[in-house]
Amino acid sequence: MHLSGFSINFNCRFNARNSFKWFLAANVFSLGFGILFILAAFFINKFLNAFKAIKKYYKAIEIVSGVLLILTGVLLITNGFFNHIVYAFLKKNSLFIS
Repeated sequence: MHLSGFSINFNCRFNARNSFKWFLAANVFSLGFGILFILAAFFINKFLNAFKAIKKYYKAIEIVSGVLLILTGVLLITNGFFNHIVYAFLKKNSLFIS
């Protein structure tokens, strides 16, 4: 699969030789995913207290987030995201390869 200059290799086959690698990868992924939910459960009270302080600014945050989401969508649809933002970043940091 080839997307916008990035290539993704999907030639990973499951067989008897690499079954332990797949087993290990699935378990590490599940453990990492589960740890996030456990941490979220421990820190839910801190989050709720912080949210109470931010609650009065919620409408402004919602509007700004919506505008940024729409702007990003328009840039992605028109390919402006790469042409303007990524290109400017690469050029500014001398990472552009012509």
